[in-house]
Amino acid sequence: MALEVKSIDEELTRLADIYDDLIKPRKLVRSNDNKLYLLLRGIAAGNVGLNDAAVVLRDRFNPRYCDDSDLYFAAEMVGTDFIQGKGSLLDIFITNSGEETKILPAGRYKYQSPSGEIFSFSIDDMVFDPLESGLVIAISDEKGAFHVGRMSIIKPVREDNVSIDEDITFSCEDNSNQLGYADESPIDFRTRILNDTERKDAIKRLELAIKNLSTILECTLVFNDSVNAQEYDGITLAGKRLLIIVTGAPTNELARLVSEQVAYDTQQVNPDDVVWHENSLYINGKRPVYYTKHAHCDFSLRVEYQYVANRVRSVQVEAAIAALFRPYMNARRYIDMFSEKDAYKVVSGLTLPSVSILNIDIVNSEGETVSFICIPRTKLPNLTNIVFTARDKDGVQ
Repeated sequence: MALEVKSIDEELTRLADIYDDLIKPRKLVRSNDNKLYLLLRGIAAGNVGLNDAAVVLRDRFNPRYCDDSDLYFAAEMVGTDFIQGKGSLLDIFITNSGEETKILPAGRYKYQSPSGEIFSFSIDDMVFDPLESGLVIAISDEKGAFHVGRMSIIKPVREDNVSIDEDITFSCEDNSNQLGYADESPIDFRTRILNDTERKDAIKRLELAIKNLSTILECTLVFNDSVNAQEYDGITLAGKRLLIIVTGAPTNELARLVSEQVAYDTQQVNPDDVVWHENSLYINGKRPVYYTKHAHCDFSLRVEYQYVANRVRSVQVEAAIAALFRPYMNARRYIDMFSEKDAYKVVSGLTLPSVSILNIDIVNSEGETVSFICIPRTKLPNLTNIVFTARDKDGVQ
């Protein structure tokens, strides 16, 4: 019988009716002067208390109905976890511009971007010959998307305020494709967990664990469960081989996770894309874990819309539509498909007055108009352009 919230009077009526059936043709006197009736009322109160507790516990750890405060416990019970937010990454190049060998001492360094966000990195002693350069990857102290453009000169400082040799200079690259994101929200977690039927799979658990590493923005895994070699998106996977695809800056922590959670060897795509798990049990003292970086699945959109020219300008409309689609430009999160339905769902968030969307076409990287694009796990979606056609009451603008 389904659990339902009920009052003491409702439960008392139910018990009294059961008792009436047992003593037919007589009936229970429903009066507070009747000690048996009062006894049944006490039992009804106890039953209601138990029923209320059962109703609460029934939904407490159900991801569909539970409170946000109980979602973390629900995640553990169903074998998954929240996707943790990430700081933005920034590639910083260090150059010895002097004529003598220089050492950049070990320590923690911080750089404040023009927008005020702090990026940090830690190093051991780095030795530079004259005109030699090296790369470090800094991470924003806060989680979220913090853009920094390419700059030929930046001025990091040491955390301990020790001065830096003037011959050592710093520059940075544009980090548009390495922007972080906030923690997964409760509503996003509920949606994911209720639609993910593979979360208990060992490969899926490993994929989520890698995603939650601080320097990894996105991770997808492809496993060839056959003993024979198979091709996936132009990459030949040997039998029983795991292909790791990431966006971010892999470290040996990635190698540790993979080695601890699965026994499969990883697929080498580029011999330089490797991290190591050190363990004395390995014959050579360490085990290589290969990875490759996500490529882009490029596509564009053609958007036709209608507006009232004396109420809103076309440039405002197009800027607002472009802003809605911004998450698909240099995306850092994987999706397996983008369809016209998804496009119309995105523009449903448009709130400008007197604007209606007439049509949206998806154009793939080959210039073909398609109703959807399938995205392999080796790539992330990348919206490269939006072509607008505006119409008012007088026709094409």
